[in-house]
Amino acid sequence: MTTTDLYRVLLKVIGIYFFINYILSNFTGFYYDYIDNDSLSQSFVSFISIAVMIFLFYQLVFKTDSLIRILKLTSNHDSEEVKTDRLSSIDLFNAALVFIGLSLVVHNIITMLSQVYYLLELYIPNKVPTTVSKNYSFYFILYSGLSIVFGLFITLNAPKLALWLNKKTDRNQ
Repeated sequence: MTTTDLYRVLLKVIGIYFFINYILSNFTGFYYDYIDNDSLSQSFVSFISIAVMIFLFYQLVFKTDSLIRILKLTSNHDSEEVKTDRLSSIDLFNAALVFIGLSLVVHNIITMLSQVYYLLELYIPNKVPTTVSKNYSFYFILYSGLSIVFGLFITLNAPKLALWLNKKTDRNQ
């Protein structure tokens, strides 16, 4: 594996990680923050941030080689080869995607379970709800639920996604 391959893997994984976090955090709160307020300036800012994030995602995932050339990441290395014992870029993508998926699931499962419990506690007959249960949030339920679904999807489909990400970009074969 060359240093370019290693940088390619790192940039693509970073792009996917940031894109997933951005999508989950902004689109789940889009209704609660922007549509309810009817503020044109907030909607404009959100659309600009969406456009910038899509541009960065496109550059990091699909135009990785041009980004490596622009940033000159392959210059000034002692060796062009990175010593790995039978470890390919597909294996690195697979491990990184499984890590991202599992971290999404583990990080959000407790939040979702507690918020659903607080919501259900309000509907139990003859039970006085606690102060904490009155503060449940549909935003946290939606955000955590989508994070868990995306995390499971990424974890279960990591080999296929790794093959898709490993496609040679910006190279003439």
